[in-house]
Amino acid sequence: IQVPYVGNIQLGSFFGPALFTLWVLGITNAVNLTDGLDGLASVVCFFAALGNGIIGLAMGNAFIAFISFMLAGSLLGFLFHNFPPARIFLGDTGSMLLGFLLAVAVIESNTQKKTTTLLILAPLLLLGFSLLDVLLSVIRRFLRGKPIFSSDLGHIHHRLMARFRS
Repeated sequence: IQVPYVGNIQLGSFFGPALFTLWVLGITNAVNLTDGLDGLASVVCFFAALGNGIIGLAMGNAFIAFISFMLAGSLLGFLFHNFPPARIFLGDTGSMLLGFLLAVAVIESNTQKKTTTLLILAPLLLLGFSLLDVLLSVIRRFLRGKPIFSSDLGHIHHRLMARFRS
């Protein structure tokens, strides 16, 4: 990984695959946990894919730009049927596929030996809502002594709905 002001960091044959696995699992599960309301995961992933596509164009990476814009276009077409009341749903498989595609697109763009700071920070910012929700869910469940894989109504989108429902 090339880090500004530090230089190249070699992850090696152990930390490289471990970091790759954690990255893909983290983004995939973050998107899956965001899929709690009609259209929410689709909108979040649409903007993340659109942002990835713009970054791909700016960095001269036509492959990532094409894949990201294609994903954004697919999500835009899907959103017409996924807004409340939704007629079709992503489900676990669809939301995990979106998370996987976004996570792998970032890794693929990092293999181009360009400045990786923007390419790593951009998805963190674009998927910040989803990643924050996962982090808060894990901490909340751990502090309450519940299994971290259990479900609850403490997600950000559930809290917002409860707060603004009258």
